[in-house]
Amino acid sequence: MMTRLFKLFFVCVLAAVMSACASDVRVQKLPELTFKHLGEIKLNVARLETVSKYKAPLKRPNVEHLFSAKPDSAAQRWAKDTLVMAGQTGLARFTVHEASVVEEKLQMDSSISGLFTKQQSERYTVRIEATLEVFDALAKRRGFASANAVRSTTIREDATLNERDKAWFKLIEEVMNVFDLEMKRNIKRHLVNWIR
Repeated sequence: MMTRLFKLFFVCVLAAVMSACASDVRVQKLPELTFKHLGEIKLNVARLETVSKYKAPLKRPNVEHLFSAKPDSAAQRWAKDTLVMAGQTGLARFTVHEASVVEEKLQMDSSISGLFTKQQSERYTVRIEATLEVFDALAKRRGFASANAVRSTTIREDATLNERDKAWFKLIEEVMNVFDLEMKRNIKRHLVNWIR
């Protein structure tokens, strides 16, 4: 009888622990990454076309496919939020050439002091490169501007999945802010005759 009660007690405790573990896992909802707040550029063309020539390898060390805010999508969203078509004819073509995130395993201190320290275990480097071309009514290219932005961050070995996802989101947000500044500067320099 005692053995049966002990087994019942053990099963109840195990079930309680498992349900507590399951309830502690909460997937956070990150905001949508948009760029309208960074300001617009009005172009004297009628249409905008966004193209991506980047093909994600879908294997390490590339990990962009694991990000909730993917760099390729972020770059294309930037074009749609930032570039305003204010002309009667012509075309603006925004092409993403690079939108990668590379994971690098960091060397960790395996000494006694290292065992008692939470260390940075991975570095993530994101690179976004794109070109904006302008075509006239006869489909002749009249000019272009390019931008290239790179940012990195490291993550601690004890980071939870939610903490990791939040760090990745912040990394994409930071690199897109850098991209925004460079692309706008180059548009004003190289496509000045197409800005309204």
